[in-house]
Amino acid sequence: MHKYRGIFHSAVGGDGYVTVTESGREYDIPVTPGAAVAFEGDSVEIFTQGELSLIFAPGSAYKLKCRITEVLERACDVVTGEYVVSEKVPFIVPDTYIPYRVRIKGDADSPKCSHGDKIKARILKYRSFSAIRANPIANFGRADTFRANFNAAVHGTGHYAPFSAAAEKQAGAARPCEALNYLNKRRDLRGKTVFTFSDTGAEQNSFAFSVSCSEGEWVLGLHVADVAECLEPGSPLDLEAARRGKALFPGRDGSPVLPAGFRRMVCDLGLERPLLAVSAFVTFDRDGNVLDTDLCESVIDPVLTASASDVDALVSAADSSSLLPLRRKYSVVVPCIEQLYELAAVLRAKRLANGGVDFDLCDRVFSVDPEKQVTGVSLVPRSDSALMAAELLAAVGSACAEKMWYSGAGCVYSSLAERHYNIATGAPYDRYFLEPEKYFAPGYTALEAEKVRGKAAEHYLFARLTDESGDADLSFVPAPHYLIGSEKYMRFHDPAERYSDLINLRAIKAFVRETPFDVKRYAPALQAEMSTYALKRRLAGLFECSYAAKCGGAELKATAIKNTVGGTVVLLENGICSFIPSSDNSVPQAGVNKIRVKVKSIDYEHGRFTLG
Repeated sequence: MHKYRGIFHSAVGGDGYVTVTESGREYDIPVTPGAAVAFEGDSVEIFTQGELSLIFAPGSAYKLKCRITEVLERACDVVTGEYVVSEKVPFIVPDTYIPYRVRIKGDADSPKCSHGDKIKARILKYRSFSAIRANPIANFGRADTFRANFNAAVHGTGHYAPFSAAAEKQAGAARPCEALNYLNKRRDLRGKTVFTFSDTGAEQNSFAFSVSCSEGEWVLGLHVADVAECLEPGSPLDLEAARRGKALFPGRDGSPVLPAGFRRMVCDLGLERPLLAVSAFVTFDRDGNVLDTDLCESVIDPVLTASASDVDALVSAADSSSLLPLRRKYSVVVPCIEQLYELAAVLRAKRLANGGVDFDLCDRVFSVDPEKQVTGVSLVPRSDSALMAAELLAAVGSACAEKMWYSGAGCVYSSLAERHYNIATGAPYDRYFLEPEKYFAPGYTALEAEKVRGKAAEHYLFARLTDESGDADLSFVPAPHYLIGSEKYMRFHDPAERYSDLINLRAIKAFVRETPFDVKRYAPALQAEMSTYALKRRLAGLFECSYAAKCGGAELKATAIKNTVGGTVVLLENGICSFIPSSDNSVPQAGVNKIRVKVKSIDYEHGRFTLG
């Protein structure tokens, strides 16, 4: 008999398996329930009848499932769920982790709970399933309310909680490094025209662009605020940022990775003075192919911050007389802006030819008050300059990922490898949804795209496919990122809002300095970021339910976008998607515009509502 330790994972339609790492290789060992009860993520101990290398050797006929002999560490000892009373016996029905109801065992310090409350409970130590008990430690209120579900969703996370005293002290003492003192250690780029974009809702600008064009080649520069130079790994502020993972709804709801003062002082490139940066220069030929990638630590001196609306006007406005004030204001960067748009158009065409999809033209913006109550949701078109910047960032991220991978340097990759196809037609869902016989026509700027796509339903579905349901998986090894049509992709342009971007800044600095960098030490931080993705989707659903509750019995305008067996998917004018269940009454057909609906029911537990 051989004893191994690993992580238990539940399996759909099966007992589950335990992932064991042995001699640098991972083995997934099928298991059956034993004396010990394990749930998703638990650290467990198992016994096998042979060594793993022999069991999993080519041609091995070993078929026997193993049994879990002991649970070494629970993945979760505190759960949230609904308090229910059945035949005078209280239970908690957990939201996650444990898939069954658990009997309540309260004590004198337990809060008073009633049937239908949303509570937090601690799972008591147990070995067998029949011995599982939960002790209530907090009551969030009625389970059919926004506030109770919101508090339950964010419990135990760093989001919506104040930064610790030690982190605030470190943030308050932070001062930007005196850039001129670093000139002998970094590349001096003060003579290069570097400028930032300020898009709607942005509190700070953590990246800037530069560009030059000569002899049939573009050299695109991406310059990112060197936050890593001012934030020591393992410091109180760094540890707290790692636990938060990423910001929720950046810039709108007070749940950032780093305190606002630190972001303004250290992370903002919108200040016209010499600043420390990490720079990437990517050379493209006229067809958008990458010829060279150069990474360095630098000192930059941004010439200005360009407003998104001003840049859009410079590129697309027809009345030249109205542009004279803007052209005077941006005279230094107008040639650069034109070159960036030209390069972005070439890169977009190449990306789509490689199987990528177009970027969504709209963002769903949640308005949230200081009490974290949603006040509205709206569908906001993205500016032309935001689309252009997204194209350039994607291209630089792909080029830098190739550079880091082939150089053997460690970093955190992002991937979107899963792609869904229509079973009947074989065409990918991310290319169309409303009209299977037509693909979205090409169009780069928002004005062009509104002509060729133009439907709110298409805007929404692109958002669902690329943003909400498609948050990138993070990985230590490259995986395809189909959204941008690339086999390798890394992000590092927003270290103030995503901890993985800060990790990659540190990785690039180590690469430039030719020093070792163990990226795997940040595995817990990456897990926190992935958990934040799920939390963001959960809160988005709650905010949408809250919006529906505020509508009361008012009639809402909507568009039917898809008919299903159970009813019709409907898009409201503000970009929220809901559902009209099928009934004896006729249901609207997809594509019918300006139907009127009312909120029929709200399900806070699952974050959705139905219309009628």
